Amino acid sequence: MRLLIGYDGSDCAEWIFTDLERAGLPEKAEAVILSVAETWLPPAMSGEIELSVAVTPPAVERAIKQAESKLAEAREIAANGARLLARRFPGWDIRHEATADSPAWGVLKLAGNWMSDLIVVGSHGYSGFNAFSLGSVSNRIVTESDCSVRVSRLSESSSDEPPVIVIGIDGSEDAELAVARVASRQWPAGTVVHLVCAIDEKISTQIIMPSESIKMWIEETDEDPIAW
Repeated sequence: MRLLIGYDGSDCAEWIFTDLERAGLPEKAEAVILSVAETWLPPAMSGEIELSVAVTPPAVERAIKQAESKLAEAREIAANGARLLARRFPGWDIRHEATADSPAWGVLKLAGNWMSDLIVVGSHGYSGFNAFSLGSVSNRIVTESDCSVRVSRLSESSSDEPPVIVIGIDGSEDAELAVARVASRQWPAGTVVHLVCAIDEKISTQIIMPSESIKMWIEETDEDPIAW
């Protein structure tokens, strides 16, 4: 199993590691901790930056130095995340990476290139564009990803309690796949799984044929049946 974990060092991102212990994951897996520095490097800048000062405007030099600083900080954050993950999953093959990009696209690019089985992000992160927050970055990852995405949220429930899982099913192949994926994981004793099938909301808006008693009431009152 290949996991790509978007990590920005925020409190919510720290919860990812606790949450993963309740995700029924295997003892052996490959994981990449990715930290994205929201900055853009010139096309010629790959690895160490080697540009001639003589031909580089001062404003560009300052931008390059700021970009290098943000990227170096992202590397430290990713390395720290890898250490935290290794404490909880000592049997995993874990590495860390940092990239200069927008957070969502940085995660999606690596997930696609690496052919990840699962992307993991926090529901909220740091403010601004560096946030791995649902509704912005995480929302884009969930909707654009070609693989499964787990959004970890801070929870008040004890991490020692068995997980409670809700699976929405509708008889489709994707629903069957969701059930199969959950069944394939290693859940602790006492785990509860609820399978829920919801009626299509369009059905609730249909006009229901009135019963005989309602028909009689309509005839007696001359009420418009549409009003019912």
